[in-house]
Formats: sequence, C-alpha cells, structure tokens
Amino acid sequence: MKKRSKEAQQLVMMGLLLLFLIELVHCKYMVYNTSQAIVPDKLNVHLVPHTHDDVGWLKTVDQYYVGSNNSIQGACVQNVLDSLVSALLADKNRRFIYVEQIFAGAFPENYEPPSGFYFEVNDASPIVQDDITLFDYNVQERVEDFVAAALTQAVRQLEFFKGRNRSGSSTDLLGDALAIAQHHDAVTGTEQQHVANDYAKRLSMGYVEVMYEDIAVRDSAGRVIESQLVPLSDTHVSLRNYHVKAYLGQTPRKAPKYWLAFTASAPPLGFSTYTISSAKTKGAGSARSSIQLFQDSDRSTSFEVGHEHLKLIFSFERGKLAHYVNHRSGVNESIQQSFSFYSGYNGSDEDPQSSGAYVFRPNGTFAINPQKQGVTTVMRGPIIDEVHQVINPWIYQINRLHKGKEHVEVEFSVGPIPVDDGIGKEVATQITTNLESNKTFYTDSNGRDFIKRIRDYRADWDLKVNEPAAGNYYPINLGIYVKDNKKELSVLVDRAVGGSSLVDGQIELMLHRRLLRDDGKGVAEALNETVCIDNQCKGLTIQGKYYYKIDKLGEGAKWRRSAGQEIYSPFLLAFTEQDEDNWMSSHVPTFSAIDSSYSLPDNVAILTLQELTNKEVLLRLAHLYEIGEDKELSVMSKVELKKLFQSKKIGKVVEMSLSGNQERSEMEKKRLVWKAEGWDGESKLTRGGAVDPGELLVELAPMEIRTFVIHFDDMFVQDVGGGSTMLKSCL
Repeated sequence: MKKRSKEAQQLVMMGLLLLFLIELVHCKYMVYNTSQAIVPDKLNVHLVPHTHDDVGWLKTVDQYYVGSNNSIQGACVQNVLDSLVSALLADKNRRFIYVEQIFAGAFPENYEPPSGFYFEVNDASPIVQDDITLFDYNVQERVEDFVAAALTQAVRQLEFFKGRNRSGSSTDLLGDALAIAQHHDAVTGTEQQHVANDYAKRLSMGYVEVMYEDIAVRDSAGRVIESQLVPLSDTHVSLRNYHVKAYLGQTPRKAPKYWLAFTASAPPLGFSTYTISSAKTKGAGSARSSIQLFQDSDRSTSFEVGHEHLKLIFSFERGKLAHYVNHRSGVNESIQQSFSFYSGYNGSDEDPQSSGAYVFRPNGTFAINPQKQGVTTVMRGPIIDEVHQVINPWIYQINRLHKGKEHVEVEFSVGPIPVDDGIGKEVATQITTNLESNKTFYTDSNGRDFIKRIRDYRADWDLKVNEPAAGNYYPINLGIYVKDNKKELSVLVDRAVGGSSLVDGQIELMLHRRLLRDDGKGVAEALNETVCIDNQCKGLTIQGKYYYKIDKLGEGAKWRRSAGQEIYSPFLLAFTEQDEDNWMSSHVPTFSAIDSSYSLPDNVAILTLQELTNKEVLLRLAHLYEIGEDKELSVMSKVELKKLFQSKKIGKVVEMSLSGNQERSEMEKKRLVWKAEGWDGESKLTRGGAVDPGELLVELAPMEIRTFVIHFDDMFVQDVGGGSTMLKSCL
C-alpha cells in the first residue's frame, strides 16, 4: 500500500510539472510557407516526389489512369487527380506538377462511354437485353450501335486545307497515339511485354500489295514514268507470313511478290497524284530487276553496283563491301561492314548487376562471320540496285542504291537471336573506313545539335574506364559521324538506337538485343520478347534501315540535315482504287498551298502546322543548322508568312512558348534568371527578331525553333479537288 501511495504522489508531481511547463510555453499556429517565391542569398531546394505513374511502364497508360491491373503495381492516376483538386482549392499556395502531361489532358476530358452507353442506375440509355425469350431482346441492335460509335472515333482525317472537322473525327486520336509512343519507356523498350504490345497496337499499320503483272505508272500530268518491280526476299515474305499467322491465326492466302519503285515528287505543302494501272501494251510497263547470284566459290575479282555518280564495289569473297566511290565529289574510300555481338553479363553473387533493358553491360565481344558457301544476290534496275546478303540464318541484309541519290541505304533483318546456349546477345554492326578520327565522334542531341564525344574521356572529371564499350555508347536519334582533316563518314538512323565509335574511322550501331536476366531496375522482366504460334515461341525479329554517306570535309552537314529531314518527315502515302479516266477528270492531280513562286529556305522546316479552332492555326518553324555547321546555310533565315498562306488573310500573329501553351511575352516575364560565375548578364545567343505585323517575316537563327498562333480574318478553304478523299482512303 505504501509503495502504491508513493507512485501516486510521483504521478501527481509529474502532472503539476507538466502543467507548469505548458504555462511557460506560448504556442500558436504558424502557416507553412509553400509559395513559389525564391529566398535570396540561400540555396533553394525543391523536392519533387516521383510517382512512377508512367505513360506505360509496368502497366499500360490506360491501366495507370483508371487503376486496373493492380496485381502488377498499385497505381491509379485518376484517384490522385480527384484528391488533389480539393487540396489545391483549399489552399491557393499549394502547387502540384505532373510531368506526364497526357494524364492532365485525360482528367478534364475524362473517359466516357459513347453516347447512348451510360449504364448508370438512373440513366436513360437502354440496357442490353440478352435473354432471347424477352420481347425487348436487343443484343444485335446494341452491338451494331456500339461498333458504329467505335468506328466514328477511329476514323482519321488529315484535312488542314479542307478545314478541320468540327463535329466528327479529327487527327487528335492519331496525335494521342503518337504522343504516347514518345514516352521514354516506349522509345527505349524499358517496359513490360504486355505494355509493348499495347504500344504496337496503338501504332499498327498495314501494307499494300503490288500486283506482279506488267503495270504502268503515270504522273500527275498523265505521262508514263520510269518504274521498277523489285522482288521481295524470301526472308521478308517468311517473316510476314509468320506474324500474320501469329496475330491473326491464319496463313495468308497470297503473299506479295514485288515492291514497286518509282521516283516521286510533290510540291511544297501539297500533293501529287500517281496512277498505277495495267500496261496497255506488252513490254510498256515497269522494268523487272535483273538478278545475279554469286556463290562464295566464285573467285572473280569484284562486282560493282550503283547509278550515276555513286558506286559500291564488293569482293566476291562472301560479298564483302570493299570500296565506296563517288565520281562527282571525287571521294574514293576503302570501306568494310561487319557484324558482332556482345554477350550479356548475367550477374553473380559478388557482382550482381546484369545486362538488361536499362543496363548495357557486355561480357565479351564476338565477331559474326558470314556463313561459308553463302549466296550474294545482286538485283539491278533503272531505279534501284540492291545487294542481298545472307550473313547467317538470323541476319539478312540489303545494300540499296537509288537513282539520283548519293547515299547508301541499308535494310537489315536481325533475329530471332539464338539463346539456346544460355547467353544473351546484343547485336551490333560496324562501318569501318581509314579515316583518322583521333578518338572523336559526334552524336545528335534529340535530333538537333551534334555533340562532340571523345572516347574514354570526360571534360569535367578524370574518367576511370571500367566499361570500354558501354561507357562510350550514346543514344542516336538522328545520326552519328566521324571525320578527319579530309573526309567525313555520316550515318543516319530510322529509329532511336545506341551507337559509338570504338575504333578510329569506325561507326558502330546497336541493332538488336535479347537478354536472359532482369537488370533489377524496375521492369522485373528479362529483355526477351517472343512471338508465338500454337505455344511455339520464337525470339523477336527486328527490321530497320540506316543510311550512310562519305563526303569531303565540311560537306557532310548538308546531307545529314536534308536527308535527316526526309527520314523524319517522309511523304504521306494515300491510296484509292478508282477508274483512271474518271478520277483524273474529277480531281485536281497536284496541289500546293503556298505561292507557286515561293519555297521555304533550305535551312528551315515546318515542324507543326495544326488547325486549333476556327480561324486559328498553330505553326512551328525550325532552323535545321547549327552555328558554323555549314558555310552557306548556318545563317539567319527568313520565312514569308504571306506567301506561306497565300489563300488566307492573316489578321494577327502571336508568338508562343515552345510548347504553345502560353504567349512568349508572358513566359519571358516568369523566366528564372540564373547567376553564373563570370557571366556579365548579356546573352550571347543570336535569336530572330519580333514579327512585324505588316511585313509578316519570321526570322530564324541557327538551331532556333519558334512557335506561333496565327489568327486569320477569313479562314478561306481552298478546294483541292478531292484530295481529302485520297487521305481518307489511306487513313
């Protein structure tokens, strides 16, 4: 009892002391400063949490938004957005940023069912009556309604000059799919397999078969032009048949046999029409490619392919590339092309980091030699010469030279990469010359500036070389080149790849990767994509192209920029089947939207031309050259808006930020001014001046991109004579 009494007294004393201390302390509510103001003379740190709710990664973009498939990852962007709105409204000082802007667009527009399909309790939409004994049975009717609604959303139109469709379909869906495919996981392949399938579905496209009988091609004036039928390789036909069977469950009844090749041109911001029909007289149609087969046992000296100025010389020994000759420029260079693979490191207990989707960590390099007793097939014609090479059972290559072009196009097919030996492989190709590049090469930055790279060197610190291959690899979106004091070797790509120059005078591109271990960076899958038929699976086969050219020093930039723009923004092909005479008499065969006496400067490209609303258009112009890149084209350039929009009266031109979401003048007021040691505050950049409302001239300095919203007084729509019908047929 005495012990309990003593404990009670101690508790009372502690309580009295606590009350005394509380009385001494004056507490009050303090508002936490969440404003965006910068505190001067202090290091300002901004903490931005990362949700990892990507535009497709472990789940598809739609699954991330609605919160489905949570067995893979618990994520629901819609719930995040729902909760943050009330939080932002409660306190004006709060800030929120979502780097994935696609979700910000999905939120206000929302995902809603088509009209007539709101299956809420109190909604008036008719429900699906699937009991056939009921009088109101309506399954067939509701299915047809739903399919019609889906088709209405899917139809694409590209009708800038015909006017944007106000109530029906537009290019928005196509733009959304393309935007989703620009997410970094889509570009690099660092997503789970089912997400890759979702990307592919969104961007799926078909091919048009070419008939194999004698055909004639006519231009917009009705003149027969030179054309050529080029046989498809067995590799391409087999790959096509396999994927049709894999995805459609049936074998194609009739495989295409030829590509049809002819030289096409179109006026600026316009189109040209070409008609393809059966030749009216025998022998008057397209030329057939002549075919020569060379066995490895043939010991003749060499053979040559090419048109006009450019020639490639191959040795008969397994069809090896030997010389590149351009008679116009005087370039004559020894050149070789080869393949190799890096074995992927699988990790160990002591060193667990393996090669995978995110990590390139090779464990040795191995040459891929052309198979013995191989066959080299040479196809020649008036438009195209081709050299087909079977490197081994899973690498096929075509060297292609076009009439009127002075570069080489290489089309490759790689896969399925064999992994029966338990070793993942990362396949690369090398183009080797005698250029003395002194460890230096240049790679593009997002398709714009070319950045100087020096092998095994970093300007900001002393580099300790632990990964001689991976440590010198860089992302290639447009191209890569090497040079010495006489020549330049340039390579352009048709997709994002990795590349480097690991040997002087050589350019290397990574073509395909198949690995057997997850690299532990979040995807939780090995980079081992397969295609299956009846539970029999093969590794993925990659088809692609790259282009190369050798120039005298200082002349390569013109080709890199002009050909790069053609690869980035190729012709849009549209097809329709019509009676030739009726079509030509009822449609305008060729059209250009701009003044016939005007064309854009050679160093300028239109990146965006998009109708926003009635009488408003978004225009984005880009200068293609860097300062000092070309002695003639790395200069200030001017675009005449009046001639660019000759059929429309421009009322006002407003310059916008690069993304087009705010006026540039307002953006400049909010731009952060950075203080740098040794900087006097004066910008050294050259930029185009303000647009004079009378002259309407847009100035563009080297590498400058400018964005405008153009308001028209009269959004006059020019009749292009059925051009939109062609586009509908294509899209």
